[in-house]
Amino acid sequence: MKSDAEYYHSLIQDEYSGDFNELSDIKITRDKSIFLRKNGHFIKTERFVFGDEFNEILTTLSGGLYAHEDTLIQGYFTDIFGNRCGVSGRAVKENGEVKKISDIDTVIIRLSPFYRHCADNLFELSDRGRKSILIYGPPSCGKTTLLRDLAFSLSDLPLSLHTVVIDTKCEFRASDYPDRCNITILRGYPFSKGMDIAIKSMSCDTVICDEIPIFEAADETINAAFCGVNIYASIHSSDRGFIKKSYYNRIYELGVFSEYYSVQREFKKSLVI
Repeated sequence: MKSDAEYYHSLIQDEYSGDFNELSDIKITRDKSIFLRKNGHFIKTERFVFGDEFNEILTTLSGGLYAHEDTLIQGYFTDIFGNRCGVSGRAVKENGEVKKISDIDTVIIRLSPFYRHCADNLFELSDRGRKSILIYGPPSCGKTTLLRDLAFSLSDLPLSLHTVVIDTKCEFRASDYPDRCNITILRGYPFSKGMDIAIKSMSCDTVICDEIPIFEAADETINAAFCGVNIYASIHSSDRGFIKKSYYNRIYELGVFSEYYSVQREFKKSLVI
């Protein structure tokens, strides 16, 4: 099977000859041209996708949409390469709740590269796994990319900390971590359930969770910290929003996180590869 880079290169090879790592998103719409997001800006290409080809692309990426019914109603699925794919279609509602998505006509692939050593500064800020850190910033600024690499550093030799990843959106690939890494990935678990398993059943040293639902899961986060587990998590927030959102106060006042790390969209331009 082709790698994700090989597959997407083949899909857009006539339209993009630059560094593939500069791309962050690929927008594909039925019977329209493909758009590419490069360095924060979408650009239109001449690559046109007809209906039949769109259906083939959707089937290839999803491995069959039937396997993603739970996440499709939340607006996304995770493709066969571990990239999150946002979808647009018609919401089918029952008693006021969205039960399924039909007639999907747009998919936006958020490419998920693995950059070794891009989180070295974050690793040192964590005092080599001894401090909990909350990462915050706007969407598509590199928070997940940082956490992927941080998971490698924490679980790799010589530390070999048992690092449990609560991968709610299935965006961490086991293939990115060699056998020597002491890592366990809980794929698709809700945050609360994953945290409960990590603490009670996994004998973990550290927990990593991308896009932690702090408002809904403050108690689980606090409990993990008081159990002696270091937590590395991210949230969507600007500097101003982070200060204003009152539901962070409880976690902040209790000292759940030792450090708070702000990431901006410009971060992607300075990743260490």
